[in-house]
Amino acid sequence: MGSKRPLVQCNLAIDIQGDYTGSFSTPEDWARVHALREEMDAVGVGGATYRHDRPQLTARAEYLGRPPRRQPRPVVFSSSGNVPPHPLGELIVVGPTKPIGNVCWLQAHDFYSGLCSLSAIGITSLLVEGGLTLHRALLALGLIDSLTIFVRGATSRDMALAAAERSLPAHFGLNEPFARGYLLTSRSPMQFPPLA
Repeated sequence: MGSKRPLVQCNLAIDIQGDYTGSFSTPEDWARVHALREEMDAVGVGGATYRHDRPQLTARAEYLGRPPRRQPRPVVFSSSGNVPPHPLGELIVVGPTKPIGNVCWLQAHDFYSGLCSLSAIGITSLLVEGGLTLHRALLALGLIDSLTIFVRGATSRDMALAAAERSLPAHFGLNEPFARGYLLTSRSPMQFPPLA
């Protein structure tokens, strides 16, 4: 296993109260997310999100308005190994416990070694979606290179920032109105220290 990790971009959609437990993306935001998915080598979620939502983790034509140029590889970070099969075939499971079934299992006891194991199989960029547990863990460890949060219903920068800070404390340098809400982007080296 090498000592490099993939570039990690996190993406989250929330409402103006900072709630992330529903589907807060608009059609325009879904188009943005699916365009981002097709640019990344892999899309990852935590085990609980995968078990609860059963996401496809693919770039899809119905959101892009055209066939996707390529597909990301689906990744699940799971400490329990309790990971149902992916409906479309390949699934990469990262964690300490081997899952039941025919999946690509990358043994890792921490997030950094898990990310390095992804790099060792050719994944150079990872889009992390899903709930806050995985996002907060990666943020606390300084393992996020870029973070975007779509705040549905926000009518001002201040409203969007307040909602985002309730979910993930980060410095957002780029803030713009977007699709009945606000899109916040953070690429702050102070918040996300680079790792060798």
